[in-house]
Amino acid sequence: MADLQDIETYLIEHPDDHDQRWRLAKKLYMACEYRDALSHLLILKRDADWKLNHSRYLAATYYRLGRYDECVQELQGAMESWPHEIPIREQLARAYEVASNTDAAVRVWQDILKIDPQHPIATQTIHRLTTAEEEPSSENELRLNESDSGINLSPGTTCPKCGARNSLEFDRCWQCHALLSAPGTPTPEMRKPVSPSTPARFWTVLIGLAAVALLARGVYLTLSYAASRPVAVDGFIVASSVDSLLDHEWFAGRVAAGCTLLVVWPAILWLAAITCCEQPVPFRRVLGIGLLAASLTYVLMWLPYRMLPFAVAAPVVLTLVLIPLLFRGTLFRALIVWAVQIVLALLCGFGVFAAVTNVATFNHMDTLAALDTARATEMPGGAVTFSAAEVPAEYTIYWKETPSVWVNSAGRLAEFTFRRSSSDAPVTVEFAEAGHTLIYRQDQVPPFSFSHAIAPGRTYGLRVQSRRPDPVEVRISGLLVPQVTDRQAAQTDPSRDRPDAASESLPGRGPAGRDGVRTGPR
Repeated sequence: MADLQDIETYLIEHPDDHDQRWRLAKKLYMACEYRDALSHLLILKRDADWKLNHSRYLAATYYRLGRYDECVQELQGAMESWPHEIPIREQLARAYEVASNTDAAVRVWQDILKIDPQHPIATQTIHRLTTAEEEPSSENELRLNESDSGINLSPGTTCPKCGARNSLEFDRCWQCHALLSAPGTPTPEMRKPVSPSTPARFWTVLIGLAAVALLARGVYLTLSYAASRPVAVDGFIVASSVDSLLDHEWFAGRVAAGCTLLVVWPAILWLAAITCCEQPVPFRRVLGIGLLAASLTYVLMWLPYRMLPFAVAAPVVLTLVLIPLLFRGTLFRALIVWAVQIVLALLCGFGVFAAVTNVATFNHMDTLAALDTARATEMPGGAVTFSAAEVPAEYTIYWKETPSVWVNSAGRLAEFTFRRSSSDAPVTVEFAEAGHTLIYRQDQVPPFSFSHAIAPGRTYGLRVQSRRPDPVEVRISGLLVPQVTDRQAAQTDPSRDRPDAASESLPGRGPAGRDGVRTGPR
């Protein structure tokens, strides 16, 4: 497995072989493939037993890429773990010097002298830096000391000043900064490290910010609904719309599916990437795309039920754009990664949602859609409102049935609200079925309200009376569509003694009598 491609292929099948990954990282570093070496070193830092040589190679790779702040940070962390290792301090001093932080470099060399007063080059280097006889060149590259285990420098030039070995690509010594050849001697051409891709870094940052924003939005939607969630009576609520019913029924499923996707989606994408991609993908990039797709899906799950296909389409399109854009390798492999992660993530999310949610909501979506259309026509504003202009007033109320027993049951609660705009005189209300009083509120000061279970297909009576003749506004809300008939008007016009056939957009169960009272359309 001496060839780089052979080792990379082997690691795709054996991602936990840290010895081979370490070997590959060193070979990539010596081949000046610093970005690829960095990816493998970061994997080792996350998953393997971190060693001194690992840390020095990672710092040197950051140095080669011009990322001096990260190089310094890595070396400072290594100094905490291995405080007596002088080569780490030498490497840190060189990083400070090339980053034009001469004062920090001098302080590090002074610390080295305190540890080893006989250090061969510390005194000369401090003198060189403090007298500023020559400025460090950006062409000077950092090489690790060959004494580090596993680092084999190719045969090169021995420094005539300090005796350190240097690769052929250097014109100055990595250790003492002395010229390795006489002025004017041509030096071999050296491959320059390629700086990190600015567009890729920009997209990574943008994806991270978008994921955080969507995640915050999802948390807000969850807490907002949890705080205002209607109180259920025997498991039922007064639903003001089909969407409000589904919000109540789907709340637990949405939260469970959203939390699951936030954990599972990045993991699935990571597994798909290490399985199908030819080259390693930075984990933070995988994490960003996974969290962005999961957060977007969860936020879109709160849309009205007719727009829920967007909750599936949006992450499909989003990942189809981002994965080929930010994952290394061929377009074909990127599409394989996309297909695997989108199928597994959506199946996992929908499976959790279906396991937590009442399956009746899925079996009766056609009936709910028809009911939603009927409500839009007959219940503008989500309620039936009428004015009892003359009191006492009596009304016959009939709620239409739907073909679904579950929908009829889910809409069994209706709410009655009574208001007066001209006065606050008390109102007495009686709600009854077939002469049997269900609710009786005497001398209540409006506004007031009550809710009660109703059975669609039956006929109910509502009586409103007051000592004052001021009009009383009555509002009836709930999931099912009510039809209200004024009994006094019906005595004058018998045709009004039944629900208007033209408004029956949902099929009922036909006429059914109870105690001589008609309960359905004629």
